[in-house]
Amino acid sequence: MIIDAHMHLGALNSALKLLSSLKDKNLTILSSAITLSNAKEQLELVKDNPFVKLFVGIHPWYSDESISDFDSTLDQLLSDSRIFGIGECGLDSFCSVPFDIQLNTFKRQLLKACEYSKPLCLHVRGLHNEVIECLKKYKGSVTGIVHGFNSSVQIAKEYRKLGFYLSFGHQTLKPSKKMLEVIDSIGPDGIVLETDYEEKSSSEYDFDAIKSYYQKLCEITHVEYESLENIISNNINSILEISR
Repeated sequence: MIIDAHMHLGALNSALKLLSSLKDKNLTILSSAITLSNAKEQLELVKDNPFVKLFVGIHPWYSDESISDFDSTLDQLLSDSRIFGIGECGLDSFCSVPFDIQLNTFKRQLLKACEYSKPLCLHVRGLHNEVIECLKKYKGSVTGIVHGFNSSVQIAKEYRKLGFYLSFGHQTLKPSKKMLEVIDSIGPDGIVLETDYEEKSSSEYDFDAIKSYYQKLCEITHVEYESLENIISNNINSILEISR
């Protein structure tokens, strides 16, 4: 089983085509929402497809949107058995939303993750230390994925201590020295792979892309392809099994 650990489904024909082909391709996808309304759209699209694991949440870029019924809406979504996690959520120093608003929205979602025993899909740019400090308060109570990881070995180790897995995408094809150091330090047991695919950026999902990331990680880690599939599947399952 190949798993795409982070992508975004859209309500377009190509998304429907992807959904209908998942079983044949032996592919499971973890699809994250960026707003609560976007999460509802994805639920309508996915229906009961067992090869899709939905995450619902508010991306830091949209954390300043006024949501009067934030808690009740999120409660309703998280009560749906098709929802496996919370995200994409986190902190981003490169967006225009003030830090205090981002932080408040992130903390509220972190509390929900603990309340509902749901893993997180984290979006973090430039504020890893701040996110890690928030997570430390709930060590042992929450786990998840750090989407598009691009930081140091030290930061990588901090996330791993907290039970989080690091997700890499197209960067695996031409890895930087820093990325190779991170992979060497944490090993495949701490890694998942993603396309970060969005309907807006491509006419159709490229299945060959996620396969090429698996193949490249095999080269980097000197692990056989089938073994790497099993390792990443186990990594993902260890995250999803906390969801109830």
